[in-house]
Amino acid sequence: SAAMRARVALFPDVAPNLERLARDYPLVALTNGNASLERIGIRHHFHDVVTAVEAGAAKPDARIFDAACERAGVRPIEALHVGDHPHYDIAGARAAGMRTAWVNRSGDPWPGELEPPDATVSSIAELAERLTPATRRELPG
Repeated sequence: SAAMRARVALFPDVAPNLERLARDYPLVALTNGNASLERIGIRHHFHDVVTAVEAGAAKPDARIFDAACERAGVRPIEALHVGDHPHYDIAGARAAGMRTAWVNRSGDPWPGELEPPDATVSSIAELAERLTPATRRELPG
């Protein structure tokens, strides 16, 4: 049911750091599923949301990443895709021409058959810290 799909427990760092990132960047959510960001309570942090149904393709297909860039008004090379799945998120976004940040909360090893992400972070808080304009360190790192 929709209520079950919306039962998402956010890590505590997510909402405050999405708010922080949204002040400086147009955030676009990409989803292969249909979890409701409104029900989860974070939709207001995003400039837009692109679903696989709307894009006519699911991650890792380039079309969903292209649709996100179009909605954000940027070229793929100007975008950073942040995700937790090595194949769907990181390899897919890279193939679409985007830079990538892998959120690896559990310290998993990177799959050796894939080209590594531009950056690896352990949390959205770490991502926000690294992308805050005043303290930005260049990705990768």
